[in-house]
Amino acid sequence: MQVKYTKKGFFVNSQGNLSILLVATIILLFSGVFGINPKIVKASSTPCTGSNCVNLNSGTTYQTMIGWEATAQVGQNEFPTDYLAYKDQLFDNAVNDLGINSLRLEVYSGTENPTDYYTQYRTGVIDENQFYSSILYNIVNDNGDPNTINSSGFQFSYLDNQMDEIALPMKTLLEARGETLHINVNYTDFGSSAFEHKSNPSEYAEFVLATYQHMQSAYGIVPDTWEVILEPDTPSANWTPTQIGQAIKAAGDRLVSAGFTPHFIAPSVTNGLEVASTGQGGNDWATQINAVSGAMAYIDTISYHRFVILHQMILKRKASLLSLLVLAKKLLCLNTLPLILIFCREI
Repeated sequence: MQVKYTKKGFFVNSQGNLSILLVATIILLFSGVFGINPKIVKASSTPCTGSNCVNLNSGTTYQTMIGWEATAQVGQNEFPTDYLAYKDQLFDNAVNDLGINSLRLEVYSGTENPTDYYTQYRTGVIDENQFYSSILYNIVNDNGDPNTINSSGFQFSYLDNQMDEIALPMKTLLEARGETLHINVNYTDFGSSAFEHKSNPSEYAEFVLATYQHMQSAYGIVPDTWEVILEPDTPSANWTPTQIGQAIKAAGDRLVSAGFTPHFIAPSVTNGLEVASTGQGGNDWATQINAVSGAMAYIDTISYHRFVILHQMILKRKASLLSLLVLAKKLLCLNTLPLILIFCREI
């Protein structure tokens, strides 16, 4: 599970409401994590008392829930024929039942490559194992000049598949409801190659700009947000906070110079305890990113994954996290319970 804090709110439901699914999830988490059975009492009811009560007060607002995000993957690659039978119902349920209005589209580092391996995979030239194990993150520089994009050196067929098969159908369904699809493009790099974007900020910036320009040209759409790197603290990705900060600064400047407005998400680490200063392992991700001059100005969202359950220890770090978000003029959010309940307030 990934938690994202923005100056606009926490992505949950397209109508700004706590969905039935989320309420059910909260109940299950209370039961499973704490071994209790909570009672939910409406604001108009007599409040219950005791340790197993959740009283909802509609007169008190802590934050606005503005979206519910899902990854743009519905089995279209693994089951290219079967998914055709269920995709329409799936999209309808996702939009009109669950309220999903934000999609995370993944763009792999190996998109920068003169060979379109994704199309080869889909047409059977190479198998699934070859594509995912050795090719997906194999970066081949388009040319020696990061200021000049060689379009033939970028293969966007995988990103296009996510747009064509998932994003556009859901966009149409949302527009029928009078809503807008939020598109978050997430750069992923779980592999090594002779050439690395993380070691070349200007080349990473070129990659980001090439993606924006491709989406604008092909679909008349640009990312609403750009997630800088997925799970940089894993051994397979192995990005440093400083590398992220340098990539953000270079890409943000490049997008602005090309007429785009960057809204970046970072650091997207697997362990939320690493975000604030005094973080686990001494990584101090947000602090070190902020140390790169100009990087924090482009960050719209502080993000981390919940593979490590947070507890009251995170509250001890709220002062350092607050100071970073004050600099960035963002939203301050603190987790007070494991996995799901989040309380935020604007700075």
